[in-house]
Amino acid sequence: MDVVDERGEAFIGYAAELRWKRLSLSYHGFLRCTAEGGITARNRFRSAPMPILEGSTLRWRAPGLEGEWQGTAAPIQEILFVAPEGRIDWECVQPRAEVGLRVGKDSLHGLGYAECLEMTLPPWDLPIRELRWGRFLSSGHHVVWIQWLGPAPKLLIHHNGVRHDQGEIDETGLSFGSTRLIFSESLRLRSGALMSTVLARAPWIRQLLPLSILRLDERKWRSRGRLLLGEGLEVEDGWVIHETVRWV
Repeated sequence: MDVVDERGEAFIGYAAELRWKRLSLSYHGFLRCTAEGGITARNRFRSAPMPILEGSTLRWRAPGLEGEWQGTAAPIQEILFVAPEGRIDWECVQPRAEVGLRVGKDSLHGLGYAECLEMTLPPWDLPIRELRWGRFLSSGHHVVWIQWLGPAPKLLIHHNGVRHDQGEIDETGLSFGSTRLIFSESLRLRSGALMSTVLARAPWIRQLLPLSILRLDERKWRSRGRLLLGEGLEVEDGWVIHETVRWV
């Protein structure tokens, strides 16, 4: 779940549950940046309430935060991968939402996004060498994209509910059809291997996971986005959250 206000202050929240063999684990955390670029993070491997979706409203109450995402666009559902060993189901429950959030004593209001990923395939068996994901939100448009590079390449771009299977994506933007999204003023929110970021203060978890997961290189940004639409180059400005994850 995320939200970015008009000034660029951003919040990205995570809530997860893992069941693997005899291991049962809960996680919640967030990344937060101010409009000026100050970044704070919290990662906790302990039980906490999961988000609750009721109709088009998503509510999340966890220690120190309380938020409501009111969806304004139809959900998106995709089966990303199926194999005898397991599958990956992705539901973008809110491609675009109006968000009110309280973190500690601070409040944040803006446009946001929420998705749910359910996996029965172990993360270290994913057929991916590189993952690119992102979302752009503005007053009149929303764009969501997923790209896999590796043994099972995949490209999905959803623009205002319309799916596109062809396009080009890199760390400066993306293009599909006659539409171009350009990133600028990118602020790096997190960078590095999971063992030194999310798992830095959880040595007991690091002992349970294979090195291929501990060394995952994640780079996440908040950027300004400019959407250029069609041959007439109609322009729509908004905010982008995007990331690149590499298996090294």
